[in-house]
Amino acid sequence: MKGAKALVFLAVLVTLSAPALAIRGSIGNGIIYIDEVLARGETKVVEKSITVNNQNNITVDIKVDAISDLKNITDVLDNEFSLEPGESRDARFKIELKGDMQLEGRIAVAFSPSDKTSGDAGVGLQSKVRISTKVDNSTSAEPNNNDKNPLPGKTTESGPASRNNPVVGMIIIAIILAIGILLYLLVTKKVR
Repeated sequence: MKGAKALVFLAVLVTLSAPALAIRGSIGNGIIYIDEVLARGETKVVEKSITVNNQNNITVDIKVDAISDLKNITDVLDNEFSLEPGESRDARFKIELKGDMQLEGRIAVAFSPSDKTSGDAGVGLQSKVRISTKVDNSTSAEPNNNDKNPLPGKTTESGPASRNNPVVGMIIIAIILAIGILLYLLVTKKVR
C-alpha cells in the first residue's frame, strides 16, 4: 500500500513538474491568406511576416522554415534569430506567385533555449498559409513598379484550442490528477 501511494505521488509530481521544463512558443499569425489576380504571364512576389513572441524568462533561438507546398516558392528572409525574454519580432518571408494557384502550405517556427545546458525542451509551431491566385486572361503582364511595398496579408490569431493556451494545459493536468486520484482510491480499496 505504501508503494502504491508513493507511485501515485511520484506520477503526479512528475506530471506537474514537466511543464516547467519546456519552452513556450507564441506566434501572432495562425493563418495567412494570399488572394491575388495576376495578368497572363505575370509573376508576383509578395512579402509577408509572422510575429514571433518570446513569452519565456530566458533567451530563445528561433528558426523559421517554409515546409510542404511552400518550400519551393518561398524565400525566408529572417530564418534564424534570437529573442530576449518578452521580446517580439516579425519573421519576414517572400512568396513567388505565378499562374493559377490553389495551395495551402505552412511556415514552421522552432523555439529552442539559447543556453543548451538549461535542460529546457524546445517547441515548434506552424502558421498556415493559404494561397489562391487566378489569371486574368484579358490582360497581359506589364512591368508594374508601383508594388514595392506589398500589402500585408490578412492574419488571424491562433484560436482557443491553441497549444499555447494555459487553460488547455490546466484542464489536461486536472484530468491527469483525477485519474491519479481514482487509481489511488482503487488501489486502497483493494488492499482493505
